[in-house]
Amino acid sequence: MSLRATFWMLAVLFFFVLPLPMLGPFGATIPAARFVLLAGAAGLIAALEGAAGPVPAIAALLIGHAVAYTLVCAGLAWAAMRMLAPFSADARRVAVFSALALALAIALGFDLYTTPFGTQPTASLWNVLS
Repeated sequence: MSLRATFWMLAVLFFFVLPLPMLGPFGATIPAARFVLLAGAAGLIAALEGAAGPVPAIAALLIGHAVAYTLVCAGLAWAAMRMLAPFSADARRVAVFSALALALAIALGFDLYTTPFGTQPTASLWNVLS
């Protein structure tokens, strides 16, 4: 596996699986993908219904989280890629796919995430992204 493929696989893994804290009054830990979904929903509400009351502040908070945590995921993937750079392509492939399988199994099997707007206080990856 090339270093570029290693970076992108790890970046996508971190983007969809890594629980990241939501700053502000909500107190959630969700993956960056969920922040992007919430930011898109808040932006659409602001565009279609008008940006009055708390809507602009919530949209700005969610968009800020989405951008910042996407950059955090890219930075973590870059650091992990640099750590795996001395190894052979086959060793990197095994490490990346092992990390992918383990992280997805844990995220889907356990309630790792604290949801900000869901019906359950904690949820697995399946419930957070659905």
